[in-house]
Amino acid sequence: MHVIEGAAWQEGLPVGGPRRTRRYGPGESFSFPGSGVHRMDHDAGAVTIHVYSPPIEAIGHYEIVDGELHRTAGPPDKGSPASPRLLDALNSIGR
Repeated sequence: MHVIEGAAWQEGLPVGGPRRTRRYGPGESFSFPGSGVHRMDHDAGAVTIHVYSPPIEAIGHYEIVDGELHRTAGPPDKGSPASPRLLDALNSIGR
């Protein structure tokens, strides 16, 4: 992922530990292993380039449903909806 304009944040999904969110600004890039699960967010209006090899066929978003983590697949050209229950759970880790 490469940031052209604005800022983007990336984090793995922690299990039993503190959140480790990293911010990337214009001109910065990062890569992520294909076996990993991560969460992305960005400033409104940010411009980023995401390159996947092999090509990604479906993105997904995660949410907590009845106390369990569930994944919903989505098309690669659409953004993921918000996951408020997951975000609340991540925010409570390490408190």
